[in-house]
Amino acid sequence: MIRDQICPAIQHAINGSEKTLQKIPVNIPVGQYIYLSIPLTSSPAVTAQSFELDIKGEFYSLSSPSEPPFSASVFDVPYAENYMLSMATSEFLVNSAAYAFLSSGALQINIRDDMIPKSFPIHLNTSQFDFIPQLRTLYPNMEMQVLLYASETPLFSFSSGVIDIHVPAAAKFSAVKPDGTLVPLFRLDVDGSFNGSAWIDKKLTGAVQMNNGPEGWFSLSHTERL
Repeated sequence: MIRDQICPAIQHAINGSEKTLQKIPVNIPVGQYIYLSIPLTSSPAVTAQSFELDIKGEFYSLSSPSEPPFSASVFDVPYAENYMLSMATSEFLVNSAAYAFLSSGALQINIRDDMIPKSFPIHLNTSQFDFIPQLRTLYPNMEMQVLLYASETPLFSFSSGVIDIHVPAAAKFSAVKPDGTLVPLFRLDVDGSFNGSAWIDKKLTGAVQMNNGPEGWFSLSHTERL
């Protein structure tokens, strides 16, 4: 009697799980710039100790979806006997999000002088750039604007509980004429490097600090007059 009642109930539950999995959306919008694709890479594996799902998670740009210039690697999640649920993600998932944001044009910001607190000692004005005398001569006492953007995909790497972040960026400086017209001045290429860690204590928490390498936390590779 137990077998006659339990076996059909288990079969019904399995059939219901298959229908539920089929209804789960593969592409999930995440904000206004990107979406997350989570297709199964193989059939769910059921063992005496566990139930495993292998998913390839990858972010794409909503406006221009394309594959990133790096590939995903297969990895295994070690079985943890005393844990009810184990989840793992790879560098590929995080880096695909960075590539998707870059492809969407989201990794850029225009910095104006009115965005800087008045108490800050440095402001975006040609009179304060003493190390470039030509600015004060050609464009005396004019406001400036900076377009800060990622020049390449920021890359994340994980090792021994540490997150390393490499951020290639550039900053284009322009003078703002009284009529609002921008005059291109010069560009700085910045190569930034950071490391940090993340942990869960009721909520996801993290910390990031500058790397203390021979070049400090960033290096100015070159300047270029536009």
